[in-house]
Amino acid sequence: MQAQNISFRYDGCVDFVLKDASFSIESGEHVALVGPNGSGKSTLLKILVGELKVQKGLVNQEGQEVLYLPQEIDFSSSLSVRDWLFEKLGLAEIDEKLESLIKAGLENGERLKKWGEIRQRYEHLDGDNFDTNLEKAMHQVPLIDFSIKQGVNSLSGGQIQRLKLLLIALAKHDIVLMDEPTNDLDYNGIVWLENWILKTKSGVVIVSHDRQLLNKVVNHIAAIDRETHKTLKAKSSYGDFLEQLEAMRMKLMIDHERQDKQIKDLKKRIAEAKSKANRGLGKAGAADGDKLARNYRAERGAGRAAAKVRRLKQQLTAIVRIELAKHYEMRFDYDIVPIQSPVAVSFEKVTAQLGDKKFGPYSGNILTKDRLLISGPNGSGKTTFLRMLFGDLKRKGRVKIAKDAKVFFMPQNRWLDPEENVWNFISQQVKLAEGEVKSRLVQYGVTENLWSNSLAKLSPGERTRLLVCLINLKRPNLLVLDEPTNHMDVEAIEAIEKGLINFIGTLVVVSHDQIFLKNINVNKVWEISGNKIKT
Repeated sequence: MQAQNISFRYDGCVDFVLKDASFSIESGEHVALVGPNGSGKSTLLKILVGELKVQKGLVNQEGQEVLYLPQEIDFSSSLSVRDWLFEKLGLAEIDEKLESLIKAGLENGERLKKWGEIRQRYEHLDGDNFDTNLEKAMHQVPLIDFSIKQGVNSLSGGQIQRLKLLLIALAKHDIVLMDEPTNDLDYNGIVWLENWILKTKSGVVIVSHDRQLLNKVVNHIAAIDRETHKTLKAKSSYGDFLEQLEAMRMKLMIDHERQDKQIKDLKKRIAEAKSKANRGLGKAGAADGDKLARNYRAERGAGRAAAKVRRLKQQLTAIVRIELAKHYEMRFDYDIVPIQSPVAVSFEKVTAQLGDKKFGPYSGNILTKDRLLISGPNGSGKTTFLRMLFGDLKRKGRVKIAKDAKVFFMPQNRWLDPEENVWNFISQQVKLAEGEVKSRLVQYGVTENLWSNSLAKLSPGERTRLLVCLINLKRPNLLVLDEPTNHMDVEAIEAIEKGLINFIGTLVVVSHDQIFLKNINVNKVWEISGNKIKT
């Protein structure tokens, strides 16, 4: 599979997302596609599978069977788990084509040839053994607690994550493209995915914010440059790539400082030469008092000074400025007053009902000093627990939040009204000076060209950055974050980590990102298990 010199921009946009970019992948390569949010990673994957058409360049996947797992998959289908998987693997479409050709009659030579070609595809994807392979996969993927006859739209959030792993387990494709596959996956699911990638003979392209996963599974890096919109691919582990990237950043900073010094020096010399040229006649003197000689020497000196000014200006104009990439500044070190009570939240015999499943009763105290991790496997009720205490879920029991607590809850689904535009949303949430709000939005990577967009048009990463910006504007002293690193690029995650290290309020977090959890100094862990809290 390869893309050659492709350029792409979305309808109505002036700027290109990708420009003269090239990309290829061979069997057995495990490629991390990296770049900041908005650089075009998801766009490139959609181009490779034909969902988006380029304005320039060539895309070729001829003879390759490709499975694409987008960042946001529609799980509203009423199909059974079995039929949904059969469809997503491409087998249903192939099967329909084969049946159609058989009904039309295979006596025709062209139809027979076509049937043979399509039949080869079906065999390549091991379609004949699909049900046998599915039965095996149901035992291989951890924590499968649903039937293949169950409707996809009836699955819980945790079950949906296991369904995604089932889809990967059944893949016999030459190339597998994964966009943020670890989003919402628990630890066991991530470990299973790591092992699958390491063992598969398929070529894999993975977009992921999970640094630990990338460290373990990739052997090539394809980086999208945010300035040139081109891609650069190299054989490298993710760790080596980060070291090389940091070395390049340091060199760029040193070169930038050296260039700044050179520019300041040239500007100083230009100012001095201009001053000398302007002094001209008045400053020139002649020892013999001859006025003509004095004027001649003055004019000649002024001419030399003017020529020097022109020469220095040419040198200044010829300098190609070294631009440093803009980095996020996601700080949470704003002035806050921590909750004064030693207990931030207390709750007793709290229960909730979702469908036929009951959660709780839960009882306990979240202390003001806590940096608390809520852990547990997918489907155990971590998100439900947070919604019971801080969200919109109807509950029974007692919940008491400290009177001076300013709570900000970032839910996993990011709860944004898709019809609202960015500026209206943010300005309704906070009553601050317009200039400060705009400055903060830009600081968090929500740039001016996005402000008039509806929230539905924002990428998942842009929606998350908008909410992180809102945290800074609202200045809470009790932060509740459900999978905060989902949809974020690595640079933004590292910026959030630095911000949370300095956060002096109460922190409650759900996350399966092991590096993130280590870096933010969690000091207490609760595990949700079997309607109980294990401390």
